[in-house]
Amino acid sequence: SIEASSLRAGAEGGLLTPGLTNGALLAVVLAGAWNHLLPGVPAGAAAIIGAGAFLAASMQMPLTAVVLIVEFTHANHDLLFPLMLAVGGSVAMYHGIP
Repeated sequence: SIEASSLRAGAEGGLLTPGLTNGALLAVVLAGAWNHLLPGVPAGAAAIIGAGAFLAASMQMPLTAVVLIVEFTHANHDLLFPLMLAVGGSVAMYHGIP
């Protein structure tokens, strides 16, 4: 028989939704501040990218974060490169790589 502990994916339960929410909220606030200087940053795109970056760094699963964000939002391919760039930057900053 397979034990329940062997089926764990490594992520702690109950952290997915708060991680997405915190990342999206922080990104929308920063996009609002950025739009005062240089208008043109869509808040929705910033929320999606921020949610993915925060989730990748907080749970240490960058590829999973990208796949989850793309699957959850059905984002088109135009958003994939900025999302991957933000995820890479957030994970690098988490590890202290400048």
